[in-house]
Amino acid sequence: MGHAQSSELHEHTHPAAAGPSSRAFNLLIGASTLVVVLQGVWAGLFLREGEGYNEEWIDVHGDGGLIALGLAILACAIGLLQLRRRRSLVALALVYTALVAVEVYLGGLVGETGVLAAIHIPLALAIAAVGAGVFVRSWR
Repeated sequence: MGHAQSSELHEHTHPAAAGPSSRAFNLLIGASTLVVVLQGVWAGLFLREGEGYNEEWIDVHGDGGLIALGLAILACAIGLLQLRRRRSLVALALVYTALVAVEVYLGGLVGETGVLAAIHIPLALAIAAVGAGVFVRSWR
């Protein structure tokens, strides 16, 4: 087997990257997902059964949602510009961003009706999982 054939075989059998990568995209998606996970921590600081809510942590929680959304939007913008060949990754990031936007909207309504918390909290867990999936996939 010649050198050209050997390297050609290596290209086909080596688990190469799925396509181009963007460090900025990876870091923004990772930061957004981290903030989504921290949302659970911050919620735990103000959701106390039988106790009043700590307004400061409610504000931190709300601001965290907006920060997670902003980071996700920036990541999508970078993805659309730099990762055109990785359509499925960018599409998944857009879905993640849309879910974060819905979650932020629902979070703003939870105070008006506690029933929405039954949607808001499980959706947050699903969003964290989707965000983690986008992040892991972005490094491949």
